[in-house]
Amino acid sequence: MNYLTGFNRILGVGCKKYQEAFAKDITVLKFKNNILANLVIDTESRRAAFTSIADVHPISGDSYQAELAWFLYFTEDGSKVKKVVEFCDKDVILRMANTAA
Repeated sequence: MNYLTGFNRILGVGCKKYQEAFAKDITVLKFKNNILANLVIDTESRRAAFTSIADVHPISGDSYQAELAWFLYFTEDGSKVKKVVEFCDKDVILRMANTAA
């Protein structure tokens, strides 16, 4: 499956590798009408969480919606994001990965 190949190229790698993979993906996928909601910020643990929904427009094919949940972890002083965990529906990830492959 292309999904596994695409996912493994960014799984567990640093920010630079993720940015390179994302830069490739946005050449064939456009994200529009992004709505962020349900923002929760925990200042003591330096974490934040929110949900998002966006219209995904591949350069060829029909558009579809992607719903995600995000968890952000900040540095000790809270000035930078040190880790991002993103959850997305498997079928949406497969669709995006197959378009970007």
